[in-house]
Amino acid sequence: MKVQRFMPTGIALIEGGLIVLALGVAACVIRWATLAVEAM
Repeated sequence: MKVQRFMPTGIALIEGGLIVLALGVAACVIRWATLAVEAM
């Protein structure tokens, strides 16, 4: 029973981590793109 109770929280933590990672990567890409445009 405890395993079934902890599984959803673990999946939610993994999904939350992936969302944060995706947002961080997107922010870095946008920042790099703006710097590249300014350099040109």
